Amino acid sequence: MDGKDAIVWSITPDSTWGWNQEATLTAWTYGGDPSYKRFYIEFDYSSIPAGAIIDSAYLFYHNNPSAPSHSGLHSGSNTFWVRRVTSSWDEDSISWNNAPSDTTQNQVQVGASTSNTMDYKIDVKNLVEDQLQYGNHGFFMRLVTEATWRAVVCASSNATDSTNHPAIKIYYTECTPPLATYTYTATGNTVDFIPLFNAPTGVSHLWDFGNGNFSIADTPTYTFPTGGVHTVCHTVTTSCSADTACQQVVLCSPPTASYTHSVDSNQVWTFVPQDTTANSYWWDFGDGTFSNNMIGVHSYSVAGLYPVCLSITNACGVDTTCLIFEVTLVGMDEHWNPDLNVYPNPLTSVLHIENTGADELLRFEVYDIRGVMVQFDSRPTSQI
Repeated sequence: MDGKDAIVWSITPDSTWGWNQEATLTAWTYGGDPSYKRFYIEFDYSSIPAGAIIDSAYLFYHNNPSAPSHSGLHSGSNTFWVRRVTSSWDEDSISWNNAPSDTTQNQVQVGASTSNTMDYKIDVKNLVEDQLQYGNHGFFMRLVTEATWRAVVCASSNATDSTNHPAIKIYYTECTPPLATYTYTATGNTVDFIPLFNAPTGVSHLWDFGNGNFSIADTPTYTFPTGGVHTVCHTVTTSCSADTACQQVVLCSPPTASYTHSVDSNQVWTFVPQDTTANSYWWDFGDGTFSNNMIGVHSYSVAGLYPVCLSITNACGVDTTCLIFEVTLVGMDEHWNPDLNVYPNPLTSVLHIENTGADELLRFEVYDIRGVMVQFDSRPTSQI
């Protein structure tokens, strides 16, 4: 493929030479003053697929026998550098004074010409890999030693003979980037992990079980010391690239906040959860009181309807259940008359009323919780 290119010349530091047919590297004189020329070229890599493996890459730099400079001949000890350009540039505006930046990383040193008309085939594999990784802004070429009298006289992409244009040939292998997604099956705390990526030969796996333990097996089996939720990360590396996927491995079931209840003769309510393995329990008895005990025990002071809610939590989640209960209190308010002894209070079956004073009992009435009279007696004895 051809590229965009331009020389820059120290004698005309603000001039552009992107139209010139020469791609010369020189350390010479011009009008008695030192004269240096350098060369920039950039190729289009858009046809190279992402993730491709670069097998080899060669830059072809051809002698320009029709160049007016130096009669088209290489000369002197003309060893030169090929470097990677690290900032953008345009062949219609580049000049000596506004040349783009470059780096010496993986630079290639090309030996001195062995004939004054030789062509160059330069191995630039590492530079191309860097361009694809860090951004492609082309190549920069200059003499290693810019001291007179040295010249490399080659053709640019504007040369009349297109067979002499600079060119690059890149050989690569396409590959599919790996995917680290996986599935798993669990029996108790023992888990079998299965990658979903059908990886080619040469793939490597790294499993991080989230607790300081690792495995490099393709399909590991691991037993966690405890249940709960564990974050497991899987990294797959191929010759193309690497990928990491993390997901939560759940080794328990979310809780269920169902419960039973009972109430004894003393109006003490007991609430028992069916799940006794949860991490925490929270009882709301509906009258402004609460408990964080596993078994809720409560006595109500006022009759009525009360929503009793249980919230339980384990490593896999939280659940809440609310049930409504009717509370009826059996008993009576203490009588104000000190001569009357009423017992037991609350009662279960038999109510005793004693008159210990001198006054005679003339009448008594007994009502149930609905206000219906259930017993009447006139002129009772001192004890009923």
